[in-house]
Amino acid sequence: MESMIIPYKKRILKATTLLLICTFILILDMFFKEPLQAFEVQALISIQNGMGINGHIIESIPFFLLANIQEQYVFLLITMHVLSTIYFLHDRFIAIKCMFILYFGWYFLMLLQMIYNLPQPFWVDSDIDTYFCDQKYGGPGDSIYLPALFIFTLLYYNQCQLKAYIIASVSILFYCFAVYISAQVFLMDLVLGFVYFMLFYAFVINYDKKITTFIKSKDNDKLFGMKVLGVVSFLFIIALIYYTLKDYNDNIDWITNYFTCYMRQFTVGDYQHYRFNTILGLEPTFCQITILICLVVMGFIQLPKNKANQKQFIIIQLAFIPGWLIMFLQGFVTEIDILHRMGLSQLIIESFIFGLMHWWIFGFIGRKATNSIVTDEYMLLE
Repeated sequence: MESMIIPYKKRILKATTLLLICTFILILDMFFKEPLQAFEVQALISIQNGMGINGHIIESIPFFLLANIQEQYVFLLITMHVLSTIYFLHDRFIAIKCMFILYFGWYFLMLLQMIYNLPQPFWVDSDIDTYFCDQKYGGPGDSIYLPALFIFTLLYYNQCQLKAYIIASVSILFYCFAVYISAQVFLMDLVLGFVYFMLFYAFVINYDKKITTFIKSKDNDKLFGMKVLGVVSFLFIIALIYYTLKDYNDNIDWITNYFTCYMRQFTVGDYQHYRFNTILGLEPTFCQITILICLVVMGFIQLPKNKANQKQFIIIQLAFIPGWLIMFLQGFVTEIDILHRMGLSQLIIESFIFGLMHWWIFGFIGRKATNSIVTDEYMLLE
């Protein structure tokens, strides 16, 4: 009996310690946000000048390539490449679990960003240089939240050793440093993102058995898709209500500095066209809520249970080309007059990459990969 109580007490102690640390950091951010932000602005300008990259961020190829993953479409497409590889060549059940967890986690992060409405560093001071004039809110930092949630969930479900966690942690920290130097996030926002990652990750581990049971019911529960649709609709309505009722009162200096950044990198004609396209911060962040479309697709499409052979797998990877094209050509989509007048251009891009790409890969292309050996790992779980 005592042998059962001791591990239970240890779990309670760990959970309490984690909660207290996270609460302390959140309180610290609440009361010292402005002085910390002012200090970080000057520190970031000094670091960029000291490294000689102020005004030359785009020319700094290593930082540019690393920080470009920060762009949400790029991160999602890379994630889909990895998960499709795991799905068709390793274990489809692990891939499906990671997809559900990542998309739910992504949604809650975007909701938090709308609530916090924290600026990007270059919104605060026009002397800060960046490679990409991002319009969505900057914190809590998705630069650490999303990669950490994705990678550590994969490591946990594959039962990797401590060495793998250390390598992953170092890689994520180096990536966050590149994003920070490129002025895509404040350091305090990175810490905030890490806090919410820890809380969500702890939730995932604690409720792993229930998550497993829920997803395993997918293949024999005819109402699974309707259940997912109901949950997604509820979550979307919550975000929509908050988006509709929230007063847009962001600092005018943020908007001014954003357009200063935009005019540095694009033509005046582009600036005149784009400045009325969206509301800085609130609308672009809300558009990311369309990540929920992925969950609807995963809920309704009958996914194949078989591994792909080498030829089929290459075809599956090539099927990502439409998503990459839309991502790189999104500027042309936003300039389509009828979409621009209706205010739907950005929403169309988000919906296609987040939702329809999943249907294309897993619903249509994925059905072609059903002629080889059945995935043993998944069948054991059934």
